[in-house]
Amino acid sequence: MPGADIGRVLGGLLDAATPFVFFTGKGGVGKTSTAAATAIGLADAGRRVLLVSTDPASNLDEVLGMQAGQSPVPVSEVAGLRAMNIDPETAAAQYREKVIGPYRRVCRPRRSGRSKSSFPGPARWRSPRSTSSLLC
Repeated sequence: MPGADIGRVLGGLLDAATPFVFFTGKGGVGKTSTAAATAIGLADAGRRVLLVSTDPASNLDEVLGMQAGQSPVPVSEVAGLRAMNIDPETAAAQYREKVIGPYRRVCRPRRSGRSKSSFPGPARWRSPRSTSSLLC
């Protein structure tokens, strides 16, 4: 909307107390387009904005006309806007390693036949028998 009042278009987002805005929904409904337009609007209003996509088939690069990497990259045409893509599988594996990795030095590895990355689900956590297998 050329010439539109940015405050009117973005509504309460400019005054929102939260620093995070999430766009979710089914595929093909315009999440990336809406998120990118909102990010550009907020950046144009003077906010520092990081636009992140966790979609494995992200088209953030095409929407912004630049290469978004796995770390924040400035969007050259929009001051204050950076963008990045996060692969959710890789991020989850890195987080698991960060949380569980230090315990490998003090705990004996279990020989359960499960892969290193699999863990018992919540129903098994409540079982006294399986709880002891989670302890060192």
